Order: sequence, then C-alpha cells, then structure tokens
Amino acid sequence: MADVLRLLAAREHGLDPPWVLPRLYGGRMFAQLELSRVKDCARLHHRTVTALDVECQAGRYLLSGSGDKDGAIGIHDLIRPVGATTFTCPVVATSRNNEGHTHGISTVQWYPHDTGMFTSSSLDKSLSVWDTNQLCVVEQFKFTEAVYTHSMAASGSHCLTAAGGGECKITLCDINSGSQTHILRGHRKPVMALKWCPSRDYLLTSGSQDNKILFWDIRKGAGPLCDLDQHNGGDVAHSVSALSAHNGHVVGLCYTSDGLFLLSVATDNHLRLWNTFTLKNSLINYGRVPISLVQQTCQLSITSSLCSLTPTLAVPTGNDVSLFELFTGKKVAILRGHYGKVASCILHPFEQELYSGGSDRNILCWTTPPWTTCDSQTQGASRIAAVYSDTWSDED
Repeated sequence: MADVLRLLAAREHGLDPPWVLPRLYGGRMFAQLELSRVKDCARLHHRTVTALDVECQAGRYLLSGSGDKDGAIGIHDLIRPVGATTFTCPVVATSRNNEGHTHGISTVQWYPHDTGMFTSSSLDKSLSVWDTNQLCVVEQFKFTEAVYTHSMAASGSHCLTAAGGGECKITLCDINSGSQTHILRGHRKPVMALKWCPSRDYLLTSGSQDNKILFWDIRKGAGPLCDLDQHNGGDVAHSVSALSAHNGHVVGLCYTSDGLFLLSVATDNHLRLWNTFTLKNSLINYGRVPISLVQQTCQLSITSSLCSLTPTLAVPTGNDVSLFELFTGKKVAILRGHYGKVASCILHPFEQELYSGGSDRNILCWTTPPWTTCDSQTQGASRIAAVYSDTWSDED
C-alpha cells in the first residue's frame, strides 16, 4: 500500500509519467489470475485445442485451431454484452463445414494490421491464408512435409510469412503474390519454432530439433547470421559444431514486445532468456519446467508492455499453466483448471486476461479477481455512513 501511495504522489507531482502506476500495478495483478467467475468460452472443438491467438487491433476476437481430423478453426467474440454480469463468449464463425485443412492445426495467427485476414498451418502440409468475412481460403501454399509452425511479419515493410516443418528448411511465402520467395537452409532437423523480431523488420529467428536457435537476415542469402550458444562462448562450446541453445529440441520461441529479449523453451525442460543485442544467455534460472508437448510444439506468451511494466511469462506445464516473472525467473502462480494437458495459451494484448486450450477440448478464461464483492461493498458503505453520521447530542 505504501508503494502505491508513493507512486500516486509521484504522479501527482509530475515526477512519474501517467502510465507508470497502471502498468506497475497491472504486472502485480497477473500473479493473481484465477479461473474467471463471470466469463467462459463456448465449446467448439472435438479434440485438443492446439493453437490460440487474440487480435491486437481491438482485442475482441479469439482465434483457435484444433487437432480435429477436419482441421477445425473457430472465432470467439470476447466482448461482454451490455448489462451482463456472467456470459459465455459465443462462436461467431467456424471453418468446420467449409474448405480448409484436412489434418490437425499447428499454428493460427491474425493478420497484425487488420482482422479481415488470418493464417493457419497444418499437419496436412499446407499454409492457408483466410478471408475472415467469407471464412474461406484465398491462398494456400503447399509443402512436401508437415508444417509445424509459421509466423507472419508484423512489419509494414514486407508481407512475408515464414513457414517451417519437417523439410528442415524455412520457406518465406509472399501473401501478396502467392509465391514462395526464399528458402533458408541452415538447420539439420525439422524446424519447430519461428518468430519475427518486433523491432527489426528483416530479422527472423528459428528453433529446431537440432537444438539450435538461428538468426536470419532475410535480405542476405549467405546463411544464418549467427546461432545462439547456451554457454556464452565458454569452454564447453569450443567449436562451431558444439554450439547449441538447448540440450533438447527447441519447440517454442517468444519475443518481448520491444524485441530486446527472446525466450526459448525446449524438451530439456528449461527456459532460456536471450539478449537480442548481445546474443548472450541471460542465465536466469526458471527451474525445471515440465512443458506440455501435445502436438510437438509449445506456445508461449509474454505480457505486452501496454499491460505491465514488469513482463510476466505464461508457459503450458502439464495440466496447468505456470506464470513466471520474466527477468527474475520467480514462479508467481500456477493456474489449475484443465482436465487434460494444456497445449496452448495466449495473454490478452490489452487486458489482464489469459486464455488456454488443452486436450480436454476446453478454452478457459483466466482473469484477475473482482475488485469488490457484495459483502465488501456493504461493509464499505457502512464504514462511510459511520464517518458521516451525526453524533452530536442536543446537550452539545
């Protein structure tokens, strides 16, 4: 409480910008996430919910994909109806009866600048571009092996989407022309994770079953810029062939919103935080993290700088979702509610909310506790009445 009062005083006197207090307090509130008492998502999928994404324009629509044989994709509307105290987020669109994928979905992603388009990749060896309004595939890229991951660039300087899978290479697809423009070769085993850097338009990061994390400048065709070394160039990494980011398959990558740090997770059950300028391992100890591998990849999520001054990390761990402080490695919460393994999770870009999907076919919503309850409101009203009551007697 003293810290809050100090921050309020600092903001009142102009010592701190207005955004410091809400973001600092918002970071603390993420540690109090619990299964929502007033909000849930309508059940749609018949198998594991393998991928989730919330659009970053208004934060209204949740995109989900599952391991169904027909590659089902659904869209939930997250907005609370006016006057509703409890509500279920309805399914406003689904691809189950439309053209689309024929095998399980591996990744879904909204177009970063508009909700009129999204992309999906699948084990049916394809990457699809969807028109949201018509819910139909407007472009499809075919591959010779299953596609485990893809990432669409958020930059306005190009419209490339990177796709990786069993082919042991990265393919860059131009959604404007409908053609595959680049092939990036450097991994010796299937590519399991891809992410574009938020702060540098042409920088792509990839993780693979060869235990490596590679950085690519797509303007250069000579190969990767560098690969990350978990030992930071110590005696263990005495040769280029010995360099490895993890001691297991790299199955998940996630950048902070400013692009200054990259988080990776692998089958060695370790998380590692990398400084993207020095390319060094930050050596933060998150402990042993038993990640969930329902469909060979792991979806991580980090709070946006709009919601929190101190980033919080969400990781699927078995039947739970674990929350960590990003820069200290401290585990701040364990979210329990699924009846099966958690396969995907995503933090809301603007609200203190988290959505998770698992093998129990449910999409659960996690929110912070209500500010007040009926009892606390009644007690507060009685205290205010006691303060303002007239206690003077006639004799006075």
